Amino acid sequence: MLSSLKRGLLAVGVATSVVAIGAASATAATTWTVTAGTTTSGSTTFTSSTVGTSPQIQFQDLRSGANLSCASGTASGTVPHLGTGLANPLANITGTTWNTCTGPFSMVLVPNQPSGSVWPLNGVSYASGVTTGYLSNITVNVTSNPVGTCAFTVTGAVDGTYTNSTHILKVSTTAGTGHVLTISNVSGCFGIMANGDAASFNASYNVSTPLGALTVTSP
Repeated sequence: MLSSLKRGLLAVGVATSVVAIGAASATAATTWTVTAGTTTSGSTTFTSSTVGTSPQIQFQDLRSGANLSCASGTASGTVPHLGTGLANPLANITGTTWNTCTGPFSMVLVPNQPSGSVWPLNGVSYASGVTTGYLSNITVNVTSNPVGTCAFTVTGAVDGTYTNSTHILKVSTTAGTGHVLTISNVSGCFGIMANGDAASFNASYNVSTPLGALTVTSP
């Protein structure tokens, strides 16, 4: 297990370095242009599925190194405005699914986005077809199956990028941005998670809308 935790920490470090380098070369943006296919006004919905080698979702308690991974997942929601001169949020995630999730000691874990919870996607900067930003207002309740072995809640914000050419929303915890995820309401979990622990989250989602490819730019 120790070697697995070390590999997880290395993966997080590499991912955060890549996002940080991309963010450094981008230009801060205050307004946005968002289109879906050829549609330039109104609003739309979106769906997305995780991509990459399974497990496609990686979560980690940064104090203990304990990992939670999911084979795959989805995220869906709304793009509230299409057009030019737009302010944040660029999109809102209103529903997520998490498939085949396991934690330390092969625990079966079940993450759940509470009903009515909305995670705004906010843009910060833009360069060469890539928008750098963050998801905020995140709340995920995690329980074990069977119930009683482990339960905890994750809240906060996480960084990410959206690339127009690939339609990929890459979510990746980045050090130094002030966007953090925090663990609370811990019950059980063999002492490997504690209230107040910081956490990382890494996943990539292929985004689509019924109107066509989503494109985000900034003047």
